[in-house]
Amino acid sequence: MAILPNDQSGFQNHFCSTQKWFLVDLLHAYESAKKWKKSVEIDLFDIEFEKNIYQLAKELVNKTYKPWIYKAFIIFDPVCREIFAAPFRDRIVHHLIYKYIAETMDKKMYYHSYGARKEKWIHLGVKKTQSFIRSCHAKHKQSYILKIDIKNYFHSIDHNILIETLYSFISSSHLKCLLWDKRLIWICKKVILHDPRMYVRRIWSISDRKYLPKHKSFFTLEDWVWLPLGHLTSQWFANRYLNDLDHFIKHKLKAPWYWRYMDDMVLVHPNKKQLLIRKSDIDKYIQRTRKICLHPKKIYLQNTNKGVVFLWYRIQRDGIHLWPRIIRKRWWKIRSWNHLYKIKQAPDIISVRDTLNTYLWRAQHGKNYKLRKTMYLALHPWYQNKLIPRSNYTSVRLYTRLCTKKHIRYLKHADPFLFIS
Repeated sequence: MAILPNDQSGFQNHFCSTQKWFLVDLLHAYESAKKWKKSVEIDLFDIEFEKNIYQLAKELVNKTYKPWIYKAFIIFDPVCREIFAAPFRDRIVHHLIYKYIAETMDKKMYYHSYGARKEKWIHLGVKKTQSFIRSCHAKHKQSYILKIDIKNYFHSIDHNILIETLYSFISSSHLKCLLWDKRLIWICKKVILHDPRMYVRRIWSISDRKYLPKHKSFFTLEDWVWLPLGHLTSQWFANRYLNDLDHFIKHKLKAPWYWRYMDDMVLVHPNKKQLLIRKSDIDKYIQRTRKICLHPKKIYLQNTNKGVVFLWYRIQRDGIHLWPRIIRKRWWKIRSWNHLYKIKQAPDIISVRDTLNTYLWRAQHGKNYKLRKTMYLALHPWYQNKLIPRSNYTSVRLYTRLCTKKHIRYLKHADPFLFIS
């Protein structure tokens, strides 16, 4: 962490003791936003770090903070989506909100709701689905699984309902926040109600735009019914938006085997008709309270003997495996990397490392050791020389040449000033 001088920007004169501690929290949010990230935008922020961080703190305290220009682009993996990337300065504010609210509100959320929560990763939810199937089958000798999805979830989140839920929580909870509650509510409103479409840099080609359906584009929606994809706060707010639904299913409908990842829900029950009744009750509840509805074409109800495809995995009682469609996409990606190297247009090795690590990390949660090994060995030898696999091919790291003790003694004799601390 950078050392903050006492005379910089009149800090000692314009900030009280409570707000100085708030500045320390802002510095922790800066470190969280910067962790594992490398970009020109972060380097520009660090050039005048003290000035920028003091200016951001003053704007938050004095209620003059305004989000900056976003970047909009389109991704195609796993599906075609429109992403709004916030500037680094706004991402610090997002991590600050998460620090103040998420840790306290996490205790009041449903335990088996996954996404944008600490130690609530996707693979844990997938393993929980398998345990639900096994326990239901062991108790009743028969089990059915219902998988449902909400139609255009991020495009249908009502800002007023979301702000009401946050306001009721912040006003009734004792947050570890050094700003008063109204100030924190104002910061949350500023992030939620901000419309990034007014000032945005569109980074896409006309050909990419053709693949995005109109109902998936945020530029065709109303101003008060959506949250942009790509934010930490958007993911967490979207998870919090359905917390009342979780308690309704768990306590009112008495569903013992239920869990949710964002807008994807899974219910396990020995009676097929009972699952259909619960599906209709869930649809009526979210239409009445959240003004959203279930996707009619994404309802899966089947016997657990046939398994279920959820997120990246095919889940069965005897094991968890990667979805074959996902495996085909990964092989296509590796072949494209090899082709780019042959035509002398090899991508950045750091981006290759990060992408390959996501594949290997997903694959290690199933019986896929041979797949991980063959996936690495299928890379071009040039990539293999740059990337070294860890044990059991769970991840790869960049190759670094290590100095031997003999080489270090030579360096000390040749240039001793290198080792003066």
